[in-house]
Amino acid sequence: MKKLLLGICILLSGFWAKAVDVTIVESQSGNFWATQDSVWYMVATSLGFNATIVPQSALDSISNFASTDVLIVSSATIMYTGTNHYQTIEQYVLSGRPAYIQSEYSGIYQGNITFDSLMQRLGVNFSWSNSITGNLIPMNVTGILSTTPNQVDTLNYFNAGYSGVTTDPNLEAFLEFNGEFYGFCYSSTAAKSATIITISDEDWAWHNSSPELMENILVRLANVSTTVRGNNYPSHTSLSVFPNPMQYSSTFVFPKELKNATLSIFNSAGTLMMNIKNISTNLYQFENLNWPAGIYSVCVQEDSGERYSTRVILLQK
Repeated sequence: MKKLLLGICILLSGFWAKAVDVTIVESQSGNFWATQDSVWYMVATSLGFNATIVPQSALDSISNFASTDVLIVSSATIMYTGTNHYQTIEQYVLSGRPAYIQSEYSGIYQGNITFDSLMQRLGVNFSWSNSITGNLIPMNVTGILSTTPNQVDTLNYFNAGYSGVTTDPNLEAFLEFNGEFYGFCYSSTAAKSATIITISDEDWAWHNSSPELMENILVRLANVSTTVRGNNYPSHTSLSVFPNPMQYSSTFVFPKELKNATLSIFNSAGTLMMNIKNISTNLYQFENLNWPAGIYSVCVQEDSGERYSTRVILLQK
């Protein structure tokens, strides 16, 4: 089923010059609502990348990432249980491969510790500065990650964050609020030097607040040409769902009449649960789904390339 969805996404989106394998270290063993792993999965597969969600135990050995092109450590708050989990990530980035390291609003969290340790290991002038609570919006997006391939000027959901400071020319601060910076991208022309990106609020990811910025991050990490698809990157539009949470039935309402669309639903582990093609309507109703209670991600894509996405909560019957 996953191969079928990947084939559909490639046909809809166009071929990349090279298959990109994205490995996502899961986020939900810490908190059931922390579904950023499945959001990353949905965005990566919609780009036509090969994506896999792996357990925390995958960090036991670098051999588990032998075929990984892009690593996403999707949780900032899950502490490493293996003594060599940080060493695995360090070995991975020192091999010259790119990673996204999720961080959070406090320096006590594993994601912050990991990003800071990687910067020290690479000799980068960086330090965490101020932990700020509350809604930090609008969060301004700057630099390459604000324009390639999607235009993303602001994040309108950012729930607390940890600002950082740097004077290193290889470390770009790309998220700014009130003169402080909450997102960083490290890259260097030095041999065996990977691209490493962090954002110090995991809520932006599990809220699916900007799939466009996620696409920009994945494209930057994968280092793929933005001309492969003719710069024709499809837009994302939210769809309405009611009732949500659902128990017996739910109706998806689209902003317009769909034409030959494909609707895919993933569970929180990133498993494809349903794949329906040739939808031509402005609404779609589900009834009596015999699935476990939980959070499900929905991705709809038309032949034109336009995409719609949302999450639904299925209650226990």
